[in-house]
Amino acid sequence: MRDDGWGVVMEAGEWTFGLQERAAGRVLVVELHGELDLMALQELTWRLDMLSSGPRPDLLVDLRPVTFIDASGMRLLLRLRARVARTGGRLRVVRGTPWVSEVLRIAQVEQAFTMLDALPPELEPGRAGGGLEAGGSIPA
Repeated sequence: MRDDGWGVVMEAGEWTFGLQERAAGRVLVVELHGELDLMALQELTWRLDMLSSGPRPDLLVDLRPVTFIDASGMRLLLRLRARVARTGGRLRVVRGTPWVSEVLRIAQVEQAFTMLDALPPELEPGRAGGGLEAGGSIPA
């Protein structure tokens, strides 16, 4: 396992996944990368729990870099949603690739989230208020 700057890369034919975070004003943007499967669920849950533990978190999860999602990946997202809801926070999700979006739609998971077609311009990296204030690449 090694960190390639985007997250953890599993070696020897294992799956790849990762998480990057950055603060954009009061919003915490969380980019999930690679394959959201059972291994990702086991390794990323603790970090997502930590990110959603504050009072009234405002999280935006970006699924665009996700290449694969299965039931475990959906469980990861639904767990995050439940934690944010318990604290009165807000969770928005940027749709991923057409394949990932279709899996979420067929599983009827998409309707559980506030889905966005793109990252809001004010949250783009390098924009005023959208830059990296704290965070970075978090290996699984």
